[in-house]
Amino acid sequence: MKKKAVIILALLLAVSGLMAYTPLDKNNVNSFDRLFMTEYNSSLDKAATAVDISLFATPLVTALSGEKRLGTVGVMYIETFLLSWGAKEILKYTVNRDRPYLYYDNPPQEKEDDWHKSFPSGHTTLAFATAAFTAYTFSEYNPESNWKIPVTAGVYTLAFTTAALRIISGSHFMTDVLMGAAIGSLIGFAVPWLHTFSDDVKMGVTPFSLAFNIGF
Repeated sequence: MKKKAVIILALLLAVSGLMAYTPLDKNNVNSFDRLFMTEYNSSLDKAATAVDISLFATPLVTALSGEKRLGTVGVMYIETFLLSWGAKEILKYTVNRDRPYLYYDNPPQEKEDDWHKSFPSGHTTLAFATAAFTAYTFSEYNPESNWKIPVTAGVYTLAFTTAALRIISGSHFMTDVLMGAAIGSLIGFAVPWLHTFSDDVKMGVTPFSLAFNIGF
């Protein structure tokens, strides 16, 4: 009986060993990204999400800095958010890049559906889109304000913190966050800037796209 139990235990251990995750080869990662790779850290991952969410409230600084701005700023920010979201989702599904934590033991099993969507960093894309949007709109609406520099410094500090946490949590490569920052900054500036053309620019948003119609 004991012999049978030992055999069963050995078989179970062998099966569990076969089912264990085998890390990807770090040598397949470019030398630049390999410098900043790290294994997964759940606490830092959650911290990045918390900082990112806090940024979503910052456009209110512009909206509440004067009368009758809430609707205009709100619509522009929704356009900015949707365009940023759509851009990063299209790239994630097109590029299909493995996350850095897959090159280490014990990747987060609860995130298995997200394992191959590393490029670009969505958190960083949305963070920098929001930071650029808030900094630009606040400065445009309040050109004489002494708060322009503090507001700009504050929102970009939160954006850079988000990007850093995405790297050190093992969720993204450096190039993921650099591309996310570039895409987000471009969209965060471009959307409110295009609105400065007044009624000549008509903007329409769908769940899948942002359309522009420029009249002359």
